[in-house]
Amino acid sequence: MKLFECFGHVAPPMGGSMLSDFEQEELSSRLHVTAEALGHEIKSSLVMLMVDDLSDYPYDEICKALARVRKEHVGKLTLKAIIDRIQKPETRPAANEAWALSLPAQDESNTVVWTDEMLQAWAVALPVLESGDKVGARMAFIQTYERLVTIAEAENKSPCWRVSQGWDTEKRVQAITTAQNAGLLPAPIANKYLPSPNVSNVQPSKNGQARVQSYVSALLADIQQSREQREREHQERLARERSERQERLKLFEQQRKILESRFSSQQQ
Repeated sequence: MKLFECFGHVAPPMGGSMLSDFEQEELSSRLHVTAEALGHEIKSSLVMLMVDDLSDYPYDEICKALARVRKEHVGKLTLKAIIDRIQKPETRPAANEAWALSLPAQDESNTVVWTDEMLQAWAVALPVLESGDKVGARMAFIQTYERLVTIAEAENKSPCWRVSQGWDTEKRVQAITTAQNAGLLPAPIANKYLPSPNVSNVQPSKNGQARVQSYVSALLADIQQSREQREREHQERLARERSERQERLKLFEQQRKILESRFSSQQQ
């Protein structure tokens, strides 16, 4: 598959600043005004600290959050009150779903739409998968993916969706259309990977439609299997915990009887 560009906003690393000098000055003024609207004054030194702490967020999102603070918040202006109202980055797929969505990448005919974290985790898992160890590959993928997602969320990064283009045109159309309908790809970007309506109006053959449907069905089945496996693992863990508790209670009861027996012997 051929890798193409990333779609989606990505915040700068922590320690950098998303705000220009002008925006920082404007934000300082807005913080003072917001504090006054809440019925108190705020020190300039505290405003400077707040501006620095908020510099990793988009200016427009901060302004929207301040508007909500003025409408909703009661009490003094705090950094937490602002950050709690800043729109959070879009969510990423759960680890098991990310694994299921990445599996079609085994076949170079498939087009896969995935995040940076999925792509990097797949690079770690693929050698294990190619060795025949699907369970080990899944574990390697999930561990890597969860670690990368934790880092990305700590840095306030939104998901960056990439298109890895396979050679099968019909599968590509299905994958891109599905991603567009899910809101992962904007229409102008999705259209870059879709056949131009001016070039050909030929419909996919029945055989091609069957292959696409088979691909989608297999993908959905794999997702369902991952969920069922997660539920089985959960039930097995609960059963083990119940068994361990019963064993501990049994041991405790035995020890209690021994102590009672010794105590009775001493009394006699």
